[in-house]
Amino acid sequence: MRAPTLTVTLQPGRYEIHCPVDGHKTMGMDTHFTVGGAGGAGSSAPEPGGSTGGY
Repeated sequence: MRAPTLTVTLQPGRYEIHCPVDGHKTMGMDTHFTVGGAGGAGSSAPEPGGSTGGY
């Protein structure tokens, strides 16, 4: 079975994704990422020490 996909268009900037279920964010189900401008580096990997929490 193929996993579902999600495509979004984001403006350059810094973003956070986290699980909205009570307590899950504090258990590490969150991550931050940065989107660059046109011709820039694009998005960066999660911060060192940051959890991807399955995302």
